[in-house]
Amino acid sequence: MRTPATPFLAAACFAASLLAGLLLLPPRLQAAGVAGRWAVRSGTIAYEVSHVLHSALGRSKEVQGTLDCEAQRCRFEFHVPLASFDSRDADRDRDMRAVLDTPRFPTAEVRGSGKLVGEDEAVVEGSVTLAGATVALPPTRFRVERGWWRLRVRGSFALSLEAFGIQRPALMGIHISDAVVVYVDLELGSA
Repeated sequence: MRTPATPFLAAACFAASLLAGLLLLPPRLQAAGVAGRWAVRSGTIAYEVSHVLHSALGRSKEVQGTLDCEAQRCRFEFHVPLASFDSRDADRDRDMRAVLDTPRFPTAEVRGSGKLVGEDEAVVEGSVTLAGATVALPPTRFRVERGWWRLRVRGSFALSLEAFGIQRPALMGIHISDAVVVYVDLELGSA
């Protein structure tokens, strides 16, 4: 026997299952492209340097910047204050700021453009400005996760200190490696 509440209950169950289905859609179906202007909401930029005796990782959460997209192509500009990097070693951080001449060049900047090449991947090209020098960033792949109102961009690339004219610091007479690996993990929201 049917009760008067049965149609309401059936409609409520249908609506709930439809909503659950939409929330479980893969990100590529949730967001139709990335067109629009995006701004950094949170995330980190980190660097890793290596020495024969150890490696060091410095992180900053003070990343700012925007991503302007039309269909599957984007232009981006990000910057981070060099004084905001923390390697959990105050002496190392002080030395890093001295080597990079942060009073004269307080930020690192990355500019360029990118193109989505798959459902969750982009290839970007651009330039990095550090310590008053600008060096081209070779084509680099980044992972892009799209959601309803956000983008998450993750990836890494290597830089040469010598390409920027930066004198490599030494520990016990041995210089750190020329290669610095930069790790990017940013969440962007609609601007």
